[in-house]
Amino acid sequence: MGKEYHKKFKDFLLILVQTMVIAGVVIIAVVPLSCRVSTSGIEIIGGDYGPPVLEEVKVISDKKLNMSFNDEINLVDVVVTPYIEEVSNSQIHSSGELVSQAILAAGGYYGIINSDVVISDDKKCLEFDFIEPTVIGKKYEVFGTVKDKIGNSLTFCVPFTGYNSRVPKIIMTEVHTMLCGKNSFDEKNNTRRMEYVEFLCLSDGNLAGLQFSGGYKGDSSVYDFPAVEVKKGEVFVLHLRTIGEGCVSELEDDLTLAETLFTNDNVRDLWHSSIAKTIGDKTDILVLRNIPENKIVDAVMYRDDSVTEWGSKLKKDFSFDEDLKKIYGSTDIENATNVTSISSSKSLHRVDSVEIYGRILEGEEIDFPISSSEKSWTIAGYTPGKL
Repeated sequence: MGKEYHKKFKDFLLILVQTMVIAGVVIIAVVPLSCRVSTSGIEIIGGDYGPPVLEEVKVISDKKLNMSFNDEINLVDVVVTPYIEEVSNSQIHSSGELVSQAILAAGGYYGIINSDVVISDDKKCLEFDFIEPTVIGKKYEVFGTVKDKIGNSLTFCVPFTGYNSRVPKIIMTEVHTMLCGKNSFDEKNNTRRMEYVEFLCLSDGNLAGLQFSGGYKGDSSVYDFPAVEVKKGEVFVLHLRTIGEGCVSELEDDLTLAETLFTNDNVRDLWHSSIAKTIGDKTDILVLRNIPENKIVDAVMYRDDSVTEWGSKLKKDFSFDEDLKKIYGSTDIENATNVTSISSSKSLHRVDSVEIYGRILEGEEIDFPISSSEKSWTIAGYTPGKL
C-alpha cells in the first residue's frame, strides 16, 4: 500500500511539474515581454510592445509648454510651427511623390517657432522654452517623435494655443434655447432668429482660452473664443448657429459688421460655425471653461418638468465635475431651472444680472465663480445684448 501510494505521488508531482512548465511557456508566449542577449544567456527585461502614450499638453506661460507621457521617453525629433488654417488641417493626403500640405506645415516648411527642449528629471516630460513669446490666441502645433526605453516609438502632431495671462471673468446672463419659427424670417439676409448666449464681462481681458459647450450635442456644441479684447461691463452675444448672410463675428472695434435679426450695432456679436442645433431646447447643461486652468467658471442647468434624470452623456460629462458642484452646490437634476413653459419667443435670464452689472461699474470686486441655483434663472422675453 505504501509503495503504491508513493508511486502515485511521484506520478502526480511529475504531471504537476510538466503542467507548470507548459503553462510558463504559454504565459511567456502570450504576455508582451522584451528580452536581450547577455554574456550569461537570454535576460527577460519586461515591458510591452505598445508605444508611449501622450497624457497631457499644458501651456505653462507665453514661453513655456510641457508634454507629459505615461513612461520614460527619449526624444528623436520635434518641431514647433505656426498653425495655418486650410493648410495645417488639410484633408488632402500624400500621393505619389507629393507630400501633403498638412505634413509640410507640421514639419516646418512654412516656418518654425524656435525653442529649447529638454527632458524632465523623471524622463516622462518634454519641456519647451520658446525663444520668443507665443502670441495670445494664436494657434500652433508640435510635430515630433519619441521612443520609450525599449524602442517603441510614438509620432504625434498636437495643436496648442498661445498662452493668455489675461483671461477675463465673464458670466452667462441670458440663454435663448430655440430657433424661432419661419414667421421670424429675414428675407434680406436669408436668416432667422437663432439660439444665442449673452455674456457680461466682470473684468478686462482677452477671451482666448475660454470655451463654451453644452451637453446636449457634446463636441458639436463646443465654441473656442477667439483672441478678442473686452472691457469690464461689456455685454456681448454668442450666436449658436450660422444661417444666411450677415453672420459676421466682430473681432475688432467695429461692432456694426453683423446684420441679422438678433444683432445690435452697439454690442459685439460672435458666431458659432455650426448650421445645426447645438444646445437643448428644454434640457441641457451649458458650461463656460477656462481652458488654461482646466476648470468650469460658469454654468447654466435647465430641464423640462418631464425630465427627472440627466441623460447618460450629461451624467458622464458633468455629474461628478467638482467645479460645477462648487457653482451649483449639487449637480442633481432638481437643482436645474424648470423651463417647461419656455418657447422660441422667450429666453432664460439670470435674475441678478442687472444688479451685478451695477456693482462692477461701481468698482466692486465680485466673488468668482458666481454661485447659481434653480432660482438664479427665470423665463422672460428675449433681449439679446440688453441684460
